[in-house]
Amino acid sequence: MAEKEKPRKLKCKNCGLVYKGYFCPRCGQNASVRRFDFKYFLKESFVSSLDIENGFFPTIKALTLTPGPTIKAYLQGKRLKLTIPMRYLIVMGAIAAIITIRYKVFAGEGSHAPLAFLNFIEKEFWEYATEFVTIHNIVAVPVFALFSYLFFRKAGFNFSENLIMNMYLTAHQLFILLLFFPIIELFLEQKSSILFVYTLVTFVYNFWVYISFFNWWNLRGVFATIAAMLFAYAVQAVLNYGLFKVLKIFDLIPHLQKIDLPG
Repeated sequence: MAEKEKPRKLKCKNCGLVYKGYFCPRCGQNASVRRFDFKYFLKESFVSSLDIENGFFPTIKALTLTPGPTIKAYLQGKRLKLTIPMRYLIVMGAIAAIITIRYKVFAGEGSHAPLAFLNFIEKEFWEYATEFVTIHNIVAVPVFALFSYLFFRKAGFNFSENLIMNMYLTAHQLFILLLFFPIIELFLEQKSSILFVYTLVTFVYNFWVYISFFNWWNLRGVFATIAAMLFAYAVQAVLNYGLFKVLKIFDLIPHLQKIDLPG
């Protein structure tokens, strides 16, 4: 039987301690931590995400106060500070989906006044889109990752790293939605205005994460960020509409609450 390879002397990417072993004796981080590629991303997402960690609330705090630098530090090897991105996205997505579907957060007469000018799009699509808005946000993660990768390629982050950054970003936008939910329930007559503010907040948060993550604090960075976001939003909308049409053709769209849109 082949002898097990002895651990090499290395420097912990989380706390900086030089040691020999399979786990850092100071912070406990696994010595196998390395840069993300797609294969390693899948392993960490669907295997390591089953580990018990103590980082959910620190993740919320870090992604609220310093999202860009925090996510960058995670990608560079400081993995103990944040909950694994797949887990954070699944938890926030599940909670947000239950609430938005159960309480019809994005449905109803008051929630679509700003979209009245889009009444040339069939109303059934808005019924479908509003019912599953949380799921659409999660599905859109690779779309945003693609455009952040394309527009910020010179920053040196590969697609998998952009995917992780956008997973954290999207998950925390869903957390922001959870903060807005009690306000919406308390002031139902102002639902349209509150949802508009929520949309604006998430757009600004998206912008802030991109700028701070890629560290492009100049005019070029501002234009690149806005362009990447606008392209991603546009492609996301087209893909969602295409999916809607396919589901409609095969009669796979469940019964939805009718939304009274003008027109």
